Amino acid sequence: MSRCPDCENINVSSLIPSGKGNGRCKECKGTGIDQAASALVQFGTLGLEGKNIPCKICSGTGQCQTCGGTGEVKYHHTSPTSSSSEDNSSDGYTLIAKIIGFILIVAAIVWFVFAVAIPLIAINLALITLLVGLTRKGWNKFFFPLSILGAIYIVLDYNYGWFTKTLVNNLSFFKVIIPIFFYINIVAGLTAAYFTVRNILNMKNPQSKDEGEFSKRNLVIMGCLLLIGGLTVGLQMYFHSYKNHETQVGSQRNNEISIVIPFKDIKNGVLKAGIRITVAVSIPDVIHSLSGYSMNPTLIKALQKASEKENTGTHDFVDLFFESFQEVDPNAKLASSFNTEELKGMIN
Repeated sequence: MSRCPDCENINVSSLIPSGKGNGRCKECKGTGIDQAASALVQFGTLGLEGKNIPCKICSGTGQCQTCGGTGEVKYHHTSPTSSSSEDNSSDGYTLIAKIIGFILIVAAIVWFVFAVAIPLIAINLALITLLVGLTRKGWNKFFFPLSILGAIYIVLDYNYGWFTKTLVNNLSFFKVIIPIFFYINIVAGLTAAYFTVRNILNMKNPQSKDEGEFSKRNLVIMGCLLLIGGLTVGLQMYFHSYKNHETQVGSQRNNEISIVIPFKDIKNGVLKAGIRITVAVSIPDVIHSLSGYSMNPTLIKALQKASEKENTGTHDFVDLFFESFQEVDPNAKLASSFNTEELKGMIN
């Protein structure tokens, strides 16, 4: 227990060396009366003659509200000066925390706007402008053509990876959602194109009310736009599959080498001019073929082990093969696996 810092004064009769408070209210000095207000009462200023005004701090009890009249508190309190210093220090830390929190929130908002919101708006421009044009008929002359441009943009962005790539890099789950955005915005752009063409034709040659929306002319417009949309989607699917195929082929080339051979060396006397072809060869297959497709277990295990090492490293396959061959059987000789007429005497 420590002395209460808010009592009127120290209880000098206390035997505790550090002293303790007397438990009285500092404002009214233990009387429970608001002295200033009571003085005004004596002069009839407040219209409460003969009445005492209770202390506004202790509500008339006369006790210190911090310690409850005991003069001691559970926690140690420093002097008013140090207490004020601690309060100021605490306020400073709070202010710094608020500033850091504000900066983090602003940074998160800026990141979201530029990394997510703007790319999403750009990718879905066709859909957004179509909806605005349908709900605000007075604006459709501007927003329907903008929707068409948005559909053209999504085709380019989807293939060249502008904002679509940004979204996937920042949030990987968009890789599944972006193709959905692509087809939705293509449909939105075609719908906007239909309304644009129909409105232009109606301005030049208005159709009768009896013809309705599915008149012969409108059906022709729909058919043409559906044809364009079908071609766009079909071409996109074709190029997408072609791109995936190229990616797979590129990954397979990690274990392949390119050998440039003059055509005349492939077939003597044919086209002596320098026509050249490129032949892709798998290094493991070349090594296996040099052995005469030997089924020697040491050779087969060494090839498999070298392939596994190459997938996790950057070393040359041939070096990895020699290393793996020794690991499989340190006493084995390469000549035992490459004992062919072409290589006789060339490999130890």
